[in-house]
This record gives sequence, C-alpha cells and structure tokens, in this order.
Amino acid sequence: FKRFLLRNSGSDFLGLGYRDGFIHEHIIGQGLHVDAGAYRPARVHINGDYWGIYNLREKYDRYYLEDNHGVDDKNLDLLEEQEGIVEGDFETFNSMENFILNNDLTTIANYKVAKSYFDIENLSDYYACQTFVNNSDWPYNNLKYWREKKTGAKWRYIIFDLDVALGGVSFNPVDHDNLGRILGSYGNDNRHVQIFKSFLTNQEFKQYFINRYNDLLNTTLSPSSLLESFEQTAETFETEADRHFDRWNGSWQHYEEVFETTVFHLTERAQFARDQLRNAFNIGPERTLSFGVFPEGAGTIELNTLTLSAFPWSGKYHSGNEISMTAIPNNGNEFSHWELKGVQVSDETTRTLHLDPADNADLVAVFDATFLGMDLSLHPDPA
Repeated sequence: FKRFLLRNSGSDFLGLGYRDGFIHEHIIGQGLHVDAGAYRPARVHINGDYWGIYNLREKYDRYYLEDNHGVDDKNLDLLEEQEGIVEGDFETFNSMENFILNNDLTTIANYKVAKSYFDIENLSDYYACQTFVNNSDWPYNNLKYWREKKTGAKWRYIIFDLDVALGGVSFNPVDHDNLGRILGSYGNDNRHVQIFKSFLTNQEFKQYFINRYNDLLNTTLSPSSLLESFEQTAETFETEADRHFDRWNGSWQHYEEVFETTVFHLTERAQFARDQLRNAFNIGPERTLSFGVFPEGAGTIELNTLTLSAFPWSGKYHSGNEISMTAIPNNGNEFSHWELKGVQVSDETTRTLHLDPADNADLVAVFDATFLGMDLSLHPDPA
C-alpha cells in the first residue's frame, strides 16, 4: 500500500468505534457492487505511548482505484460531491450528466446510452446500501465517484463515512426514511439524486432496482447476515476495549448501550426498508415466496440477481413488481417442469418464468436424471 488511514471512527469514537468499518467489511465480504474500504482494528502506539484502538483503512485515492480495479492511476477522474475534484476534471461527467437529464430514458435507445455511462449494478447497490443503513450525512456530503478516462468506462460510486448509520446518532431512528427523503424535495438540487431519478423513469431499471433491493434484504441485508458480521467485528474489538476505554475515559456501560441500539437497528431495519420501498414506488405489499428443487441437489435456481443453491429457501418480494426465475440443472440432470402453489403461469415447462408475486407461493423446480453414457461392469459376475 502506498497510503492508508488510521481513523478513530469519527463521531462513533467511544460509541462502538467500528460502525463504519463493520459495514464496509460486510459489503466487501458479501460481494456487493459497491466500492468500499477494507477495515482492520489496530493497536496504536505513538513514541511508545499507548494510543488506543484505531481503524486501519484503505485511503480513497488513485492508488486505491489502481489496486482494486487495475486502472491507470494517472488517467482517471475521481470526483466528490457536487463540484469537488480529487483527480482529473468534470468534463466527461458534465457531458454524460447533461445527456441523462435532458433525454427521455423511457426510450430504449436513450436508456442504452445512459447504461453505457453508469455502472447500473453499482448505482443500484450504492443507493440501496445508503438508504438501508440510513446514512443521513449524505448525499450532499460524503459522496465520491470515479471513472477511468477511456472509451467504454463507466462511472462508479464509492461508499464511505457511515459513522451516523444504523442508529449512530439519536436523530437517525430505525424508521427514518432516507429513500423517501432523497426522492422527495430534499434531493431536488442534488445532481446525483437527479441522475438516479432519471434512471428510475425507465421501467426496466426501476424493476431491477426494486428486485435487487429485495434480493439484498433477503440475503446480505437480512438481520441474520448483518448480526453475524457485527458480532464477529465486536468480538475482535472487545479483546482490547479495556485498555482503549482507560486511555480515553470511555465507558463499558455506554458502549453496551450503543451496542444494543445497533443490534436493534440491525434486527428491525429490514422491515422498515421494505415498507419504505413500497411507499416510494407505490407497489403492493410483500409476499413470501418459497423455492425448492426436486430431487435434492439436481439443480439451482437463478432468482433475479441471486443464485439459490441451498433449499428450501424463502424470501419476500413486493407484489406489483415482476420477478424472474430460471431453473439451472446440475450435471446429469435436465429441467422437467415447475410445481407451483399460489401462482399460475401459461406454461409450467418453461425454464424461465416471469411473474408478479401477488400471493404467497411455493415454487419447486423439478429435474429428471439423464444418462451419463458410462460403461458399467460387475466383478465378480453373479451369473
């Protein structure tokens, strides 16, 4: 590493002390399409004096982009917020922004051009993460984005400084609606929100964003997944916490209070996010869909952006927003048909289904074994 940061976790110092780092490590570990900064707690001494626990973090600069994306660090734009320049210039961004804001993205041709300017997977995951964790110190602050200066390169957003997220401050309750906030009048003079809202005028992108958000709420952003990562991070920090609190007059009692508040947010946030997603896009209530395969181990199911391989599996999806699923046979099997309870389709033998989850439903992909062409012999021969 050419550069790194020693960070005290900002406003979370002597709260948790690792809120931002935990969220970033979870995002990275789950493979989300968001640029995030690796985290590790570090015991710091300065001239031999104990200085407590700091967050060892990647620094967001041109070397970060070179290390993580293999780009030419001398040939890129790294920008921040509305008008800030870290590397490069605004020439390309302004041009691409102008196209997106001044052309009808409901038109297929215009949307195709817009998709060539912005990484759609990154854009969706970035807004899903920021609104889920309720980062209220955003989007007018703490916003970075970048693009390599070459033909075909797309803009990507970087997530950082989440110290106020998930209950990090008292004025950010678990039911705070950051999605509704930015899609309302609050985001009217923010150029990045306006770009996002322009993309949402396209039905394909809106459907993708809603489904991707639900995919994440069922997996990466589910209470069980978040709590597992959180508890692992806390365990490492707490082995050194006594010395750290003594050094900076911290309190175990205060730490435990903040810890419990964060656990509450991690446990309850998903349902509020589902309700806010429904309100933002005027879609129906969520329905529980259960998936399986028969026989066991015969195949997998691609559900929107997920690949399901462990069954039975269930998740919640909003009615009024079509989802897709595809049965994928494992070697030695071929798809036969779907067994469906709670939904109707025109052809149950179609490997890919598109349906509106209007009711709770059970969906099972049925496979048949195929001949593998093996020559078998038996010794000794009982004949």
